[in-house]
Amino acid sequence: MQIVIAWTEETQEIVKIGRVDLGESHKFRTVLTPKACMWVNKGNARDLAKARVYAANEGHAVLCYENEHNPLEKAKIDIMAV
Repeated sequence: MQIVIAWTEETQEIVKIGRVDLGESHKFRTVLTPKACMWVNKGNARDLAKARVYAANEGHAVLCYENEHNPLEKAKIDIMAV
């Protein structure tokens, strides 16, 4: 079992570039950015329990996969769907 910790972070993205030389600031918007990290690649129930405790303390989600080719990218897609 592949155990992944996933979460989203708010980041800023420039919508319109301002002319700072004239005192005009950039225009930003807030977007959610998915983040993921591998807890363990070949885990068991004990690893899953530890991951859940950690994720609960940090406000993250625990996602599990079986033989996923790219579990981090899959987790990023899945966390955005929640």
